[in-house]
Amino acid sequence: MVKAAHDRHMEFHAWLNPYRATWDLDTANLSLIHPLRSFPASLRQQWFFKYGRRWYFNPANAYVRQYLVNVVRDIILRYDVDGIHFDDYFYPYKEQGESLNDYNEFAANPHGFTNIEDWRRDNVNKLVESVSQTIRKYKPYVRFGIGPFGVWRNADKDPVNGSDTRAGITCYDDLYADVLLWLKNGWIDYVAPQIYWSIGFPPADYEKLVDWWSKHTYGRQLYIGHAAYKIANSPNDANWNQPGQISRQLALNRANPNVQGSIFYSVKPLLRNPLGVRDTLMNLSYHLPALVPGMPALAKVPPATPQICRVKGSPSSVKLAWHVCDILSGEEMPYYFAIYRFDGEAVGDMRDPYNLLVTTPFYSEKWIFEDQTASEGYYTYVVVAYNRVNVESYSSEPVYVKKTKKGAKKKKKLFGYMF
Repeated sequence: MVKAAHDRHMEFHAWLNPYRATWDLDTANLSLIHPLRSFPASLRQQWFFKYGRRWYFNPANAYVRQYLVNVVRDIILRYDVDGIHFDDYFYPYKEQGESLNDYNEFAANPHGFTNIEDWRRDNVNKLVESVSQTIRKYKPYVRFGIGPFGVWRNADKDPVNGSDTRAGITCYDDLYADVLLWLKNGWIDYVAPQIYWSIGFPPADYEKLVDWWSKHTYGRQLYIGHAAYKIANSPNDANWNQPGQISRQLALNRANPNVQGSIFYSVKPLLRNPLGVRDTLMNLSYHLPALVPGMPALAKVPPATPQICRVKGSPSSVKLAWHVCDILSGEEMPYYFAIYRFDGEAVGDMRDPYNLLVTTPFYSEKWIFEDQTASEGYYTYVVVAYNRVNVESYSSEPVYVKKTKKGAKKKKKLFGYMF
């Protein structure tokens, strides 16, 4: 899966639900070495608890936290993943008639807290901080992101920091997930709140929540989670029957400079194409190539600057080759490249996606590209290198190319004139 993603110039972020041990109460399908099956009864009682229709790891147990950290460490060392992504499940979503039976545990070891809810949040905080430290220690370029429930706190509980919402569940008060603390402390690199409501939905308005999260990132990246599964499939909200709902949400994202992109849950409804959403995304929203926003805080140095060293041509294409010089450390080795092409004999706007011709595969061994879309005329080519955290290099010196019916020829520039 990692190789398939990288071959298609896609990052692979391993998606985890750290505390959910089972999908239901049946443990027979678990691996024989899973702690829920392999541990003696006394240890199982310390490591797990039953809530509703599932078994959960106990967030208060220090050995559990270390076990989960070890799982993350194993993933990043064993596989060439680009990120670790925690889902929105921390302490269980509350269910009617169920309660967390951890009061005796809190009383026996309160860690200085007098409030059990603060104690629970601290248990989760310790895991998030430890996972962050482990990733930084072994593979600093691996991003750590979390996709929390879309409402952190309602304003009636926190008039200063809460959002203008009336959500029945919130991260802070019900799941004991203090996402803002993780962002403030730099424990996570990006946050992807699951804003699974429509624009104008009274209890939790998509537009209001995007604005709220964009003002509470503390310098970390923000990606918005969209409820693709609700398109034409939400009896409690008629707005999801509007063909333009997702397009309007994307427009709000793109108008906000603090929003870096979108995540859709899940791909299945997109493939089914309800209300033509797949066609809209492919043909209108995402018809142009895009670059993943870089994370300079995770890069010691930018990658080395490429230089275009050879230009050849044929009747059907322009061929480019490039190299990099003066690599002083492994951190400067490029991970992939972007090739820009501008009409005419000048460098244009490199932020305009129309000028981004292609990005190369990750770990490409051959630093060459054949442009088979060039017609007759004059073009300017530029190459930019990127590292594992998508930080860009300085751009190469531009090359000016004349494409003819017979082939292509590099034009030289001398004292401001080309000949």
